[in-house]
Amino acid sequence: MDSSPKRILIFGCSGAGKTTLALKLGSILRLPVFHLDKLWWLPGWKHETREAFDRKLADILKQDAWIIDGEYTRTLPERLKYADTAVFLDFPSGLCFRRTLKRIFFRYGKVRPDMADGCPERFDLPFLVYVWHFRRDFRPRIEEALRDFQGRVIRLTTPAGVEAFLRDTESGR
Repeated sequence: MDSSPKRILIFGCSGAGKTTLALKLGSILRLPVFHLDKLWWLPGWKHETREAFDRKLADILKQDAWIIDGEYTRTLPERLKYADTAVFLDFPSGLCFRRTLKRIFFRYGKVRPDMADGCPERFDLPFLVYVWHFRRDFRPRIEEALRDFQGRVIRLTTPAGVEAFLRDTESGR
């Protein structure tokens, strides 16, 4: 019997490395990767309606295997109903903030692979405030959602922990 995870959620603060982890894990486990930002954002930084976003997400959740990366705390309880594994990148605020600033600086004006076309990296002060206050404002809601989750929870708190997790996954541990 194959006990490899087939439905993996990766979530945490912006700048924690959700997309990087999702792509590496998808390559190791040969699972399709879906980015919630691509479902939510439309060109020009316009966003999808909640109803359309929820429909697209529901279509993905019904698939047999996937890795979904993204925060979107509002939908976490629904996503957890379908997942067998939840990977929480529970990094310090300062680290996520620095990484977000670095991403803005180095990718400014370029569209990231996990974003919708027409949404280039930009400086957005309210977004940076969100990143800084993520642990205070959103971590409690994540903890609440995880309380009833029946699958495997993997909480990674450092970049070194992420690398060890990837090595262990690749070696089959």
